[in-house]
Amino acid sequence: MRKVLADNKTWIYVDELPDSARRSVANVIIGVLLPDRPGDKFLLTSEILENSYHDAIVKLLNHSMSMLRPAGIKENMLLLVSDAAP
Repeated sequence: MRKVLADNKTWIYVDELPDSARRSVANVIIGVLLPDRPGDKFLLTSEILENSYHDAIVKLLNHSMSMLRPAGIKENMLLLVSDAAP
């Protein structure tokens, strides 16, 4: 993952949905933006949230981005997509 993301422009997708036990689960997926083809995608983190309000999603995104920094991955994000939280 480090090698693929190191010098590329990236996108991040945050998705929150209920699982079969009705818990709110959020996934953070990161991928490479390429001009001519789809790039590689990685599941960065998946967490059970106490609630699905915007503050929980923001905390999850901040935590996910902080995981990239120690790995030597530059924050070269061009696109952030999030589903509509209630």
